[in-house]
Amino acid sequence: MYGFSLLDVVELTELAERDREPREPREVAALYYGLSEHLGIDLALTSVSALHRGDRWHALARLALRDDLYGSLRAITLDALREAPPGTPVQEAIAMWEAANASRLVRARSALHEVSSAGQLDLATLSVITRQMRGLAR
Repeated sequence: MYGFSLLDVVELTELAERDREPREPREVAALYYGLSEHLGIDLALTSVSALHRGDRWHALARLALRDDLYGSLRAITLDALREAPPGTPVQEAIAMWEAANASRLVRARSALHEVSSAGQLDLATLSVITRQMRGLAR
């Protein structure tokens, strides 16, 4: 997961530079991985990988879930970069993003709690969690 995510970090660093102020890739990476852990996306991605392999349709469903989770994480990270000035510590940047998105987070909290408290998640649960993550991105 981490190597693949570096492509997202590079893209987010370029987008942040075009959007507002230049950011150090290390800062963008720290926020990206910090948000992934904070929101339970790491666990959701691990659960997607653990889904039944099955046939072609199962593989496509896993691919779609993974792609949606990564896309949501990219969008959420970009939102958080817009909320926090350069150099803001990760936990402060996450808190600023949460404050700016409080109403969205209220709706998503139960699904996010499910990620952190459940062991292995099934396709239906992961689909709902993925939808909730998309709802957190602006």
